[in-house]
Amino acid sequence: MGDKPRLLCVDDQRALLGGMKVTLRKEFTVVGVDNGAEALETLRRDGPFAAILCDMRMPGMDGTAVLSKAKEIAPDTTRLLLTGFADTESAVAVVNKGGVFRFLTKPCPPPELRQACLEAVAEYNKRLDERQVLETTVKGCIETVVQVLALASPLAFGRAERLKASASALAQRVCPQIQWEVEVAAMLSHAAYVTFPVELLEKLHRAEPLDSNERARVARAPATSAQLLVAIPRLEAVREIIASVPGCSCVEVPVAEELSMGARILRVAIALDEAETAQLSADACIDALAASPQLDPEVVAAVDRDFFVGRSPMHTRNVRVGELEVGMYLAADLRTRKGVMLMARGQRITVGMLERLDHISHADIQEPILVTSGHERDAA
Repeated sequence: MGDKPRLLCVDDQRALLGGMKVTLRKEFTVVGVDNGAEALETLRRDGPFAAILCDMRMPGMDGTAVLSKAKEIAPDTTRLLLTGFADTESAVAVVNKGGVFRFLTKPCPPPELRQACLEAVAEYNKRLDERQVLETTVKGCIETVVQVLALASPLAFGRAERLKASASALAQRVCPQIQWEVEVAAMLSHAAYVTFPVELLEKLHRAEPLDSNERARVARAPATSAQLLVAIPRLEAVREIIASVPGCSCVEVPVAEELSMGARILRVAIALDEAETAQLSADACIDALAASPQLDPEVVAAVDRDFFVGRSPMHTRNVRVGELEVGMYLAADLRTRKGVMLMARGQRITVGMLERLDHISHADIQEPILVTSGHERDAA
């Protein structure tokens, strides 16, 4: 039973739902629900499912709404739509809008239903294979690029490591199916910041108020960052997340309902980073996020006291430049004695960073340097 592909069947007519279970139970593990709201909650709570088979006409939430939301919650799950002949035009619309793999007309002969579900599972497995390739190749390349850019512009990219960690933890709690997209979006969300003057980057880094021109520039940054990724294949979801998220909380943004779940998660991660940069306590951070009407309450609710366990620098220590090791994390900004930023708080010490420091006189670097050991950070 455990090795069978898992299907989620949704139909408000319980007799038909029972018939689908009987037809499909030999090849699949079938979970049946009789309404759209329960279907979406089941996707979140009990996923992953290889496919979701949903009836078109249901009271409350019809198949169009269910499958469109299912695409956001579980993008890899293959979506199938059951419809009557009278709903054919509507079915075509939901195929286009909800990314539906196939629609079946009712009554659907059992052999046709089984074959469609088998093909849906094959499509699901194909997507998983493609995702694995994506995660092990593209993500690795992106992480390398971000590390290089962080060396060249720590003010622009020094924040990426912190945002990635927060966004990843939030996605794991709220919507694990999109964790990869959220992580990559967090790393690349500041790509356009490399064009900002140092003065503006310093203001953003210190969470200082911006003038109207600076706010306008920051507001345009997400769209610019997303545009820079157009030439990279298979990052459509990442570009969508970045394009719909503002650069900082000082910029007016749409309410959470107008954003995708990935954008909502990254938006909360950005607001959290700003609160922590302002050195607010965990309770104060939670209160600040809860007070913002522009943040999604569901994502904000994931930032509880347990979320902060291990985030505060409880195991920090002071070291000198020559004592820095690969794998350590900076618990405070690393600057020259003249105040020039070399690396930002939260960045992980890499071989490239150590090589860069070797080209700078250690006497010109502010010491001691506050760090967190890598194994302590990773364990937390």
